[in-house]
Amino acid sequence: MIKAQQYLVLIVAVLLLLLLNGCATVIQTTDYQQLYMGSGVRSYIQVSGLHQERTGGDLLRVAFDGVSLYEREVKYRFVWLDVNGFELPGLTARWHRYKVYSQQPFQLQAIATDPKVVNYRLLIYDLHATPVADDTK
Repeated sequence: MIKAQQYLVLIVAVLLLLLLNGCATVIQTTDYQQLYMGSGVRSYIQVSGLHQERTGGDLLRVAFDGVSLYEREVKYRFVWLDVNGFELPGLTARWHRYKVYSQQPFQLQAIATDPKVVNYRLLIYDLHATPVADDTK
């Protein structure tokens, strides 16, 4: 009877350790107002940085750096905005697929095709997720 109780205590202790280890995973939330991540993606992508610069041709270049906790496929899109906040069309504004690998840094980047672009939004969703209105927060 004592051995059964010891095994039970051991099993409970292991389960508690596994639970605490799972809670120790830190997911970084974003403070970048240009970055919109779906709720699924927010659960496994850590943001390392979001950078922008102007090219020699006065085009806006943007790069997102991140690390994924899991191997997944994401879809992303850069939305290029003019001075009034209206979207400007361009080839780089279409949806793209990208495979992220577990614990590997990755970068999503694009260059606007119009020098009138002054701002942008980067939308990132899990490939198989359907975006919903409150995912853009």
